This record gives sequence, structure tokens and C-alpha cells, in this order.
Amino acid sequence: MVRMSRSLPPVAIFYGASCSGVHGSWFFNTVEGGATDALRPSYSLSWSFAGSATSAKPNARIIVPPTQKARVRLTLKNGTMSLRGVRKPHAKVHATGSLTVRLGGSASSPSLIFVERGLLQAEHKLGLVSPFNAGGRRLVVPVQHVKSLHGC
Repeated sequence: MVRMSRSLPPVAIFYGASCSGVHGSWFFNTVEGGATDALRPSYSLSWSFAGSATSAKPNARIIVPPTQKARVRLTLKNGTMSLRGVRKPHAKVHATGSLTVRLGGSASSPSLIFVERGLLQAEHKLGLVSPFNAGGRRLVVPVQHVKSLHGC
């Protein structure tokens, strides 16, 4: 399981788990906070590290509530991210990028490493801050081994 929060602008909360171990099927949720005029997306990702794989291309349901200044649609399917949006007064954006999840660390201290590519400029134009690439840094989330997890 993973559970973490970080504060870069904006505050982001991360939670996820794999009921079948590190090399199983994962779910991973993140929600961003912030002012009412900020874009605050929420992500529900899923992927699997099948067999001994250490890299995966996730799928996601992503919700980005509109603000008075911006409307954004963000999709993620098999690791390919598509971003479309409009920010008043003159920014119209369409971009495609990728998101990969890698398994890092050691067997006793694993971590999930999220690598987002190709969307930084488009996100900046829309005022969107990705939780996976905040400030140009990859998101690294430590994995905790637990004996039991509600829902598994």
C-alpha cells in the first residue's frame, strides 16, 4: 500500500494499494487541493506489474472540475495522456504525452516511480500542475508492506 501527501503548490494526497503484492494489480488515487480558482484534478489510476515486470502503462479516470478561467479534459489510456483545454483569455491547448509507472527500490523497500513526459508546457499554459511531474521532478512514492488491508 502507499499513502503520502506533499505540499508543492498545490497540496496533493496519494493513496493506493495492490491486494496481490508488489507484482500484482494496483489502484492509485490522487487528489489535489488549492484555491477555488485553481484547477484541482483527481486521478484514479490502475495498472499491473504482471509477472516480474518493473514498468507499466496505466489507465485512469481523471476528473478536472472547471474554473471560471479554465476548462480541461485529461485522459490516460495505456500510458498515453491526452490533454485538451482552454484558459481565458487566449490559451487553447491540445497535447499528447505519456505516463509510466516503474517499480524501484529493493524487495524490502520498494517504491513506485511515476514518469510523465511531453505535457509540461501544455499544463503550464492551462495553469495545471501535475502531481506526477511537479516542478520537473518525478513522483516517487514509498511502498509499505501491510499484513492486512481493508477491502482486499
